[in-house]
Amino acid sequence: SWDKISGAQSYSIYRNGKKIRVVKGNSFVDTGAKKNGRKYTYYVRARKGNLTTTKPAAKTCYFMSRPSIRKLQKMSRGRMKVTWKKNGKASGYQIRYRTGSKTKMVNAAGKKKVCITLKKLKKKTYQISVRCYKKVGKSRYYSAWSKAKKKS
Repeated sequence: SWDKISGAQSYSIYRNGKKIRVVKGNSFVDTGAKKNGRKYTYYVRARKGNLTTTKPAAKTCYFMSRPSIRKLQKMSRGRMKVTWKKNGKASGYQIRYRTGSKTKMVNAAGKKKVCITLKKLKKKTYQISVRCYKKVGKSRYYSAWSKAKKKS
């Protein structure tokens, strides 16, 4: 999404230097950018008739495929092992677990990481999701969250 420009009739959206769509509003969801770990650079030009704005600053992101949880294994003493499918382009993972209205998150750094043990869990049902991230410089680019799985 972007700020509206007064008088603009439409907006041209560019991905990696190529125009991909013209829209009337000030937002767009790019379903065509779906190659795991690939860098995508975007910019938008406002249009009014045959006139367009100059090329604005570009925004860069990386698409990361959504991971899936393979297994939830209840262990002794309030612990649960979460195992997910590895994404070879990921720098690490983030695990979200919630019960009721309380949500906690933990990070699992490392490309080869495929599991983590959650500790100090209460005797409740937990809803668990995983997402991966790619670290580039000081920035992190996240995938969508996996489908949540429940375990008591």
